[in-house]
Amino acid sequence: MVRAPRDRASDAAAITAASYRLLAGTPLRSASGRLTTTELSIESGVRRDVLYQHRALLDCFRARVRARHGAAEVIEELIHSREQAQRAYDTVTKAFAAECAVSARLRRMLADQLLELHRLRGITGISATTTPSTAAHMTRSQP
Repeated sequence: MVRAPRDRASDAAAITAASYRLLAGTPLRSASGRLTTTELSIESGVRRDVLYQHRALLDCFRARVRARHGAAEVIEELIHSREQAQRAYDTVTKAFAAECAVSARLRRMLADQLLELHRLRGITGISATTTPSTAAHMTRSQP
């Protein structure tokens, strides 16, 4: 099986566009958005060996990353902060889902208890407006 030859111009265009997106902090395919050649490969959608065939574009990307000095560090710090916030959000979301499940279970239990209460009131003849203390007094057996 023979592979079709790659279109070097479209690969170069994809790498260039991916480098601009990564440097701008708006990646489309990269999960982390880090300024590395691996992330450039992921963002551009080309294999690493193809990326290294475009050495000039790769060197240009690396030079632009180095030229940013502290800006890259700030972006890396923001990415790390975002990842921490995402993990905290996921934890809170799971806890909220668990609390919702408990709340639903309690609502079902309350509904069951209310049905039982209405059934008992119908049996004993206690009206729905009777207070609990009065109901207890009315259902006691007389000495």
